[in-house]
This record gives sequence, structure tokens and C-alpha cells, in this order.
Amino acid sequence: MLRVCSKLILWPWVGLFLCLNLGCKNSVPASTEYAQSGSSIISPDSYSFTINNPTDMIYLSGSCVTKSGYKISIRHNESGYAYADVDCVNGAFSTFIDATYMGMTKSDMQGKLVLSTYQGSDITVNVIYKYCTPGRIANSPFANSGEPGIDGSSVLLSYTICSVAQLSQLKNNSTHWNKIFRLMANLDINNSVYTHTPIGNTTTQFTGAFYGDNHVLKNLKFTASGETETGFFGYISNATIHGVRLENVDITGGSNLGALVGYNDGGTISRSMSSGTVTGTGTWVGGLVGVNKNSGIIQDSYSLVNVSSSATMLGGLVGWNSGSTVRRCYATGNTTSAAAGFQGSLVGYSVNPGNTVIDSFATGDVSNSSISPTSNSIGNVVGRDSVTTLSNNYYSGTCTANTTCVMKGIFVPSSSFQISTNSPLVTWDFVNIWREVPAGLPDFR
Repeated sequence: MLRVCSKLILWPWVGLFLCLNLGCKNSVPASTEYAQSGSSIISPDSYSFTINNPTDMIYLSGSCVTKSGYKISIRHNESGYAYADVDCVNGAFSTFIDATYMGMTKSDMQGKLVLSTYQGSDITVNVIYKYCTPGRIANSPFANSGEPGIDGSSVLLSYTICSVAQLSQLKNNSTHWNKIFRLMANLDINNSVYTHTPIGNTTTQFTGAFYGDNHVLKNLKFTASGETETGFFGYISNATIHGVRLENVDITGGSNLGALVGYNDGGTISRSMSSGTVTGTGTWVGGLVGVNKNSGIIQDSYSLVNVSSSATMLGGLVGWNSGSTVRRCYATGNTTSAAAGFQGSLVGYSVNPGNTVIDSFATGDVSNSSISPTSNSIGNVVGRDSVTTLSNNYYSGTCTANTTCVMKGIFVPSSSFQISTNSPLVTWDFVNIWREVPAGLPDFR
């Protein structure tokens, strides 16, 4: 329901009005599967929203006439927190309101949004619940291509993906690899439309951002034994990967191989996960990321992938962590190798100044069948580390090798990781990011 309000407070520095009186009402059309709409109302009256079906993300769009130089403001009506200030372009506007990106919860979305602009402007607004309409699914190259102001240059103007065909447009065209994208639906990518080509390579890295918004990409399957920098993303540089769920992968590749990212050069990966099987024929193989290098960050993420390699340096989460950070992560998959070593249940090889592996755990077993393994290089949590800050890390799996296994954490039963008040989970955010799963390991909200 949309409501019109009249008690206003002036924001002089942007020439906008903020509605604070929630007692006034105006009827609106009933919500549908896709949207609810509001009548056209001229400011200074502002829209105050009661979201009928709150989700992690809603999409606002509509027609508008605003005075020159003034934007449409969307704010939190209790705190004044600015969600977005958007332009009226050729009589229309559109933007996302994303609770996850803003660090809010679904309840923060319900009944607490205000849309306003400068006096004398005229706005009609639509609140979109089900974003991927048939028209957007069929659109090309992306779901919102051609909509007002959309150019992939910012989070608010990000390109959106509703189909496997649109996902293929991203991976097949490197001119898009510096843009910002949002995944708007769960997709099964194991079909003839999607053939393997990693997003980003050594020639042209992916430098943009990809927000999965906790949607699932399932059944990524390919064999590329001789290739390097391989995964859903091949090579990212200072990029942002957030909220991506890769389920039931079956991947074979060479070196620098991970289910989600093969090579992370200074990027940030968060709230992402992988499950399935990853098989490497080269070095630096991980269940989520192959290489995490040059101040790269992997945080609040996990892998359920079983990892094997015919070469060294493999980990349940990351193969090689170099001058980078792993925090608040876990891995449950088993790691298996017949090579000389550098194999860990969470991280295989962690070297160089600035390395950090903290507040994390692993439950998978480590198995190495090399006849002459490198000493002090196989074990739980981290196989081999050098100048690495290791703190508050735990494990519950076993280690089998023809050498003494190194244990770079504290052993506890796996059931300990099901309770948020136990270490290391007590340091995790179970209000905004993680949630307890009955008789299971933590998952994302």
C-alpha cells in the first residue's frame, strides 16, 4: 500500500522533502504477483511504503516529472538513512532497494520506506516484487537493457540477469567485464545455451561487481584439463563478488582452479558458497577459490566441495592464499592428492607478509598418498604457512599422509559448529549475515 503524507521536514542541502507522518492514508490497487502501483501524486506530498511481501530486494520504477537538477530520494523513514537518490531520465526512473547490500533486514524494508522529491514534481511509482517478468527474461543482452539510465556503472544502475542466455552474454563479451551485475533468479546452467568460458582471463580480467543476492546457479559442469584461471569466474582483479551460490558443480581444470573464482587478484568475495566436485590437473586448486592474492579478501563464505588434484597446493576453500585474508569461512569437503604436499582442509598454502586466516573452521578429511611428501606441508586448516596470522581456527576432520600432519587449529567435534555461541562462530554476525540451521552448519540469511 502507498500512502500520501503531509507532515514534512526539509533537507536543504539536496532540496528534498522527507515524510515523517505515517498516520495519513491513501488507497492503492491490490498487489499482484509482480508489483503494486501507486496513483500519481504531486509533491510536496511524499510516498510512504508499506511493502506487502517484503523480500531481500525490491525494485522501484515509474514515471516522473521533476524540477531540473533535483533527484528522487528513497530513504528509511525512521533513521533518514539514504537508500538511493536517483534521476528522472526522459520521464522515467528505476532503482533497486536491496536490504542485503544496505546491511538491513527484511523487516527494515516493511513499512519504512519513503520516496520524495522537490515540491512541484509529479511521480507515479511501481513496487516490483517479482522482478523477472517474461519480458525481462526475453530481453537482450540483459534483463533491464534499454531501461532508463541503466548502464552498469553503479549498484543502482547495474545490469540484471534473469536467464541463462543473459548470463552467456556476460561471459562471452569482455567489454562487459568492468560493469556491475545483479543475478535476479535461480538458474540451471547445465544446458546447451551455456558452454564453458570463464568470466575474466589473464588478458582481460573481470574488474566489475557481481551481486548474486543469494540466488542459486546450479549444475555448472565442464572439463578443461589444460586450462588455467578456471572457474565460474576465471580471473578477477579488484572486483566484488557477493552473494553467489554455486550448487552441484562438476569441474575439471588445470592450475588456478576454483569453483567460483580461479584467480582472485585483490578482489573481495563475500557471502558466497559452492558445492560439488572440483578436480585439478595443476597447482593451486580450491573448493571456492584457486588463488587469493595481493590483498584479496574471502569472508563470510563457505565450500562444500570435494577437492582433488594431481599436483600440489590444494585446499577445501582456497588453494593458495598469498598476502591476503580469509576470515569467517568454512569448508566441509575432503581434499585428496598424490602429490608432494601443501594441502589443507581449509587452505593449502598460505605465504607472504600480510596473510591472515582467522575465525574459520574445516570439517573435511585430508588424504595424501605421496610416497615422499614434503614435511610440514599437509594437515588440517592450513597445509603450509609462512608469516601468516592464524587465529581462532578449528577443525574436526582427520588427516592421513606418509608424514606427520600439521594441525593449524583446535580440534573440536563437528557438532560444535552448529551452535552460534561456540568458537569460532561467536565472532560471526548471526543477525545480518548468518543463521543457525537445525542439526546443520551455518548458512546465509
